[in-house]
Amino acid sequence: MVLKKRRQAGQATFEYILLLIILLSAYIAFVRSLTTFQLGEKMLKPIQEDYKNAYQVGHPKGRSNDEGTSENHPRAEDGGMNSFRLFINPR
Repeated sequence: MVLKKRRQAGQATFEYILLLIILLSAYIAFVRSLTTFQLGEKMLKPIQEDYKNAYQVGHPKGRSNDEGTSENHPRAEDGGMNSFRLFINPR
């Protein structure tokens, strides 16, 4: 009796499809976790608040008088410890 060899011509294709399914499952789980745990908003918060304040006021935690307080504002003084002054060298 002669044993026939099994054809393994489609094995590599099957492994690539299986790998693709695993990667897509991981991507879908990641996207769902972004919406479930609101990770998108948590990652964008520093960009939306800290960078905006650093650009407008000069300090990441700074507030302007338009927001009702001058906390950590470089030019406004409220008599407390939260004020600072910037000195720029003209050279």
